[in-house]
Amino acid sequence: MAIGSEAMALAIGSEFTPVTASEEAAHQASSSESNGAAAAEASLEDTKEVDDEMSMPPKLSLCLILCMAFLTCANLVIVIPTATGYAQVLGGNSTLSGLLIGVTPILASFGVFGTYWVVKRSSFSTVIQCLNFGVVCGNILYALAELTGWPFTILFARSLIGFCGGLVIPPFYITQVVGIKRRSEVMFYFSAANVLGMAAGPLFAWLVEEVVHRLQIENLVWNTFTAPGWFMAAMYLIYMLLFGLLFQEPPATQAMISTEAKEPESRPGTGPSPLELVDQRHTSLVGPIVCIWVTTVAGILNTCCEVYAVKMAQDYWGWTIANSALFLSAIVFVAGAVNLLMGRLTSKSQVDQLGLLLASLLAGASAVLLLDYGLGSLAEQVAVFALGLTLLLSSINVARSFAMPLATKLVPLKRKQRTSLWAMIGMSMGRGCGAILGSALTRATFGYVALGFCLSAALSVAACQRKLKIDERAG
Repeated sequence: MAIGSEAMALAIGSEFTPVTASEEAAHQASSSESNGAAAAEASLEDTKEVDDEMSMPPKLSLCLILCMAFLTCANLVIVIPTATGYAQVLGGNSTLSGLLIGVTPILASFGVFGTYWVVKRSSFSTVIQCLNFGVVCGNILYALAELTGWPFTILFARSLIGFCGGLVIPPFYITQVVGIKRRSEVMFYFSAANVLGMAAGPLFAWLVEEVVHRLQIENLVWNTFTAPGWFMAAMYLIYMLLFGLLFQEPPATQAMISTEAKEPESRPGTGPSPLELVDQRHTSLVGPIVCIWVTTVAGILNTCCEVYAVKMAQDYWGWTIANSALFLSAIVFVAGAVNLLMGRLTSKSQVDQLGLLLASLLAGASAVLLLDYGLGSLAEQVAVFALGLTLLLSSINVARSFAMPLATKLVPLKRKQRTSLWAMIGMSMGRGCGAILGSALTRATFGYVALGFCLSAALSVAACQRKLKIDERAG
């Protein structure tokens, strides 16, 4: 028994060797190092998350994307001052001139689906260059329409321009590449590019008319009505060259587009994780629908006001094509400048909900100035109409700039692309309907129609303020 006890004691002693002080210190140092590494990793994760929220693409690439929005809108409105004359030359009437302007954004709505499907499966560079080529062909066909003598030639040309316009590309690029905390700022720049393009369109129309008159060349291929087509075709060719040389494809585009946000899975028997519980919550569609309606109203009022302003200047005031084009360009340019200024002011703040409400209310108040007060003096008519139109276009485009990024913040990350898609469809459909509506309105009805649309947007935003809450699952 004594021998057995000694053997057991030796075995226990050999298995549980006492720990020395140096070994204990080494163990504590190793533990502190692992804790420090974990803390550093957690800090890097937090820093990366903040960087993602504030991420921005290369400035030159972003400028090229915004230039695409600028050219798309300029291409839409450059024909407004000459649309009625071109339609009459081809045997059409005012309805054809309204369709000539409205068919482009309406077909752009259908093109949005095709562009959205293709850009998810290809690079931005490839899709944009193919679309630009289609726009060039459409503009050349528009310039050659008088050779055919068939009014539906220009409708087909403008339809091709709209279908290949790529309206969804800029907002799609912004929602994919720009962080959530910088998205409102960049959307203001996008809205400003749109508005400045609408200001540049009539200015380009005046410029090409002056060139036609100075060259004193008038034939079926080159005249006041066909020159805008040649001009925009040349502009797009230059843009294609610059885009091919300077644009940088976002390195993470394919990953962002083709994969959805992956949430951590819970282990069997432990129940759902907190993130899974958050993702299972119901997402209200009221907020996004309100934002999409505001963008639709903005599209309606933009083209409606522009078409009616040219009609007012030429038919009621007796102005020439050049004067009406410059008048419209000056008004829309002020609205674009306001959007640029607001983009800088909101770059450091998150005031989408309040800004959307105030801008919508201001648009409704501005529309009151567009009512027909029966003013006798031409100077008074021009002054009141110009003031009301400037305030209306400025405020409704500011409201659109708040509504578009806000719509993508009210839904989970996986629904962001689809929400942006429907916002662009609403805006382009609104533009098409607004062009047709503007050609049909009169002095007695224009102000009330504009006021009605503004009030519908303002009341919907005011009534649904509680639904305009940022979704914590948005990215």
